[in-house]
Amino acid sequence: MYATGKQYCRFVLLLMLAFLSASLSINPRSSAAKPRQASAPVANSSSTGSLPSGSNYAFVTITQYQDGAVFERTFPLGSPGRVSNSSGALTRAQPAAAGDIVFSQIYASGGNPGSTFQNNFLELFNRTNSLIDVNGWRFYISDAAGTFNVVVSFTSSLGLGIEPGHYLLFQFGPASSNGAPLPTPDFVIPFIPIIVPGLPPIPPVNLPPSGKIFLTGPGTNIIGSACPLPNSEIVDFVGYGNTASCFEGGGPVPTLSNTTAALRQGHGCTDTDNNSGDFLVEVPNPRDSHSTPNSCSAAPPQVQFIQPRFDVTEQSGSIAVVVVRNGNLSGAATVDYNTTDNSGANNCDVVNGSASSRCDYIASVGTLKFAAGESVKQISIPLVDDAYSEGTENFSISLSNPTTANLGTPATADIFIHDTDITNGINPIDQSAFFVRQHYVDFLNREPDAAGNSFWIGEIENCVPKPQCTEIRRINVSAAFFLSIEFQETGYLAYRAYKAAYGDASGQALNQGLPVQIPVPIIRLNEFLADSHAIGEEVVCCSIQAQQRLEANKVAYFLAFVSRQRFLNDYPLTMTPAEFVDRLNLKAGNVLSTSERDTLVAQLQLGQKTRGEVLRAVAEDSDLNNSEKNPAFVLMQFFGYLRRNPNDPQDIDYSGYKFWLDKLNQFNGNFVEADMVKAFITSGEYRHRFGP
Repeated sequence: MYATGKQYCRFVLLLMLAFLSASLSINPRSSAAKPRQASAPVANSSSTGSLPSGSNYAFVTITQYQDGAVFERTFPLGSPGRVSNSSGALTRAQPAAAGDIVFSQIYASGGNPGSTFQNNFLELFNRTNSLIDVNGWRFYISDAAGTFNVVVSFTSSLGLGIEPGHYLLFQFGPASSNGAPLPTPDFVIPFIPIIVPGLPPIPPVNLPPSGKIFLTGPGTNIIGSACPLPNSEIVDFVGYGNTASCFEGGGPVPTLSNTTAALRQGHGCTDTDNNSGDFLVEVPNPRDSHSTPNSCSAAPPQVQFIQPRFDVTEQSGSIAVVVVRNGNLSGAATVDYNTTDNSGANNCDVVNGSASSRCDYIASVGTLKFAAGESVKQISIPLVDDAYSEGTENFSISLSNPTTANLGTPATADIFIHDTDITNGINPIDQSAFFVRQHYVDFLNREPDAAGNSFWIGEIENCVPKPQCTEIRRINVSAAFFLSIEFQETGYLAYRAYKAAYGDASGQALNQGLPVQIPVPIIRLNEFLADSHAIGEEVVCCSIQAQQRLEANKVAYFLAFVSRQRFLNDYPLTMTPAEFVDRLNLKAGNVLSTSERDTLVAQLQLGQKTRGEVLRAVAEDSDLNNSEKNPAFVLMQFFGYLRRNPNDPQDIDYSGYKFWLDKLNQFNGNFVEADMVKAFITSGEYRHRFGP
């Protein structure tokens, strides 16, 4: 299916205390006992054991300054399965300025009798419209009157991104059962003391009931100062509790209690560099990376490609193009996309640097739907690993028609396909695996599911006696994609929706050498690709979940269909219910019985059905389904196998379409006796899509 499910994931890294204890080691470093700029601790400077090469790992590093020495502990968090930039999302991370990332909530009296929560916590918030990578960032902790001698930082080989308007929740100690557990934190700070022979025990890192905290980017470490303000390297600073000796603005946040926390106003947005004014002391409300995002911007979000160019090898199978939404993510948004190229009607063996949607990739047309809070989508475009030696070819993909959003830059991206073939090879369409996969992407607009792929390959490969049985098996497997439930409920339904709404078009064909006008399907290839994709998006036959998704897609599709300007021009809202139903019935070929017609009119009149639901009822009428099966079957030979309209070059009119429709009708729809499917899958035009 199209990879709207390969969405960019935010992270939750939970640390098991037993594992931490086993991994703990101490790295004392001597230092003069005075405020200083410390050298940056290296994330794995402590002994953490052997890590598998090539794996992605995250670390939490705790640095404590005491008695003239810096004690640094690094704890491996294992493979961060939910931290990922495989989609390329972190490549759009922006550098942060002061106030971009802020402390949005501080709770520092957890775990006491009567406390609201068992643990203390800090909450970070991204106030900007851009993703910000906080990999290696550090926060510094001090009690109300003391010096900053504790630093906590997190490091991941994949980066640690905070999406616009999102929060991160950091859990501290104590180890207590007093109060409720926190909702799932994004990070857990280990609550483990340091025991060094000859030195007093160093207590675990925690938030003091009244204190000071500040945040810096990576590589800017300030240890040993009681009040480092002003300092341009500090991203945010908060003093809390009436006795805090350092703070932003006119005073610290008032004193907190077992049942109150410091909450930044505006759900994290307010930042006037005045701690006493920016925060309220209220009931704690911890928010993590999965909490509802909050945008600090009232402007519409921008939708754009993550980068202006994507590169892929032809053998990769597909290319994932990433689209991002920045800014106010509080509402839903949509944006259309479509691929284009400059190959025209060129044969597939033409080498001119332009990729072809018939030969090199599968044309992709559709609509991305961003839910509230969602910022990243992927468009998966199937590639064709043909046998031609073509060098590098490119095509484009563009965004258009955004709703509740604006187009950002880039709104068009170039995709470069790099071919590794040195010379032309053997045509792969004769290979069963290639043949079956091509039918999935050509007819169902998706990559094959494992079970279906294996089944159809087996239908060809396991027949006997070979090779005599192979041809008829390939014909039957090919036709099965048109006849399948999945196609009948998606692509064929889109065909019938156009038929019910607009009837037939008129096209020229030759009849006994003379030009004549004949009725032809009105739907065109680009319309079919977009609409069949809308109905079939993320539908893989035939699970319960697929049926639920298909029904939701149908509801949305017909609602959108009757809202299009083309439909409204033909069916203005001033039409009476009877006029509306009668025109649909006329365009569909008078497929409704009198009782069916009267029922739809009454349902529309009484508000029991919408205009979209009435159109759907006509499109799904069994008489229409039966009467259009042959015309649709012939049309799909052109759309699916040849990836063109029936009157596009290499044809000049609908003579080819008429020939095959007449023949299929002659044999009462028997495609084997009509030799139709066989003719198309063995035609030079089809075979030469993939190789010589």
